Amino acid sequence: MKVSIDSNVFSLFPDLEIFGLALFNLNLSSIENQPIKEFYKPNLEESERVVKIWKETYKMFPTDKQARASINYLTKASHDNKLRKINPLVDIYNEASLLSLAPFGGEDINLLKSSLKIGLAKGNEPFLPLGKEKVENPKEGEVVYLDGENKVVCRSLNWLESDLHKITEHTKNVIFVSEKPLNSLPSSNIGMDFLFNKLKDCCSSYNRFILDKNKPSIEFNN
Repeated sequence: MKVSIDSNVFSLFPDLEIFGLALFNLNLSSIENQPIKEFYKPNLEESERVVKIWKETYKMFPTDKQARASINYLTKASHDNKLRKINPLVDIYNEASLLSLAPFGGEDINLLKSSLKIGLAKGNEPFLPLGKEKVENPKEGEVVYLDGENKVVCRSLNWLESDLHKITEHTKNVIFVSEKPLNSLPSSNIGMDFLFNKLKDCCSSYNRFILDKNKPSIEFNN
């Protein structure tokens, strides 16, 4: 499995950091017995500050007019008590997002075809939105995650996930990622610490990492 940042992304975000955690052979029985009972509600003023920065960040590259950073929805939904639970792994990474005020995503490693790359789209890459049946394409120059077959895993950094790579109750190998494109945004470390401590004893092995312009890729075995 290789995770990497294409060099062209650093022309937009020279200080970009990708925080990651891969876990293998998960046994979720202990997590299912300790579900997230109530999602964390981050400080409202700080949430608004972070969301404002993300809105400006999305103006730095071509994207769909509906695109929003996932932290935008999560903070609002948590404060309004409208953040719904999906499954234990998704609930846990949503909680990590709220704890660190940084967007988190999670993918089934077995469905990524041995690669996860963040890069700038050419505009012809196939993308099947979560819960949809019609394939779409990103905009040229949009910041996307791609799998080993050049299919879009997530559009516009962390806006919209693919249905092809989603976490389900059958997921055994998972990778969580979180981006910090600008120095003015919060670090993802608090959320990653939460994920790591919650899941480290539920898997046979793991790999935690941070990618940036000085270390733009990492490879590890399942």
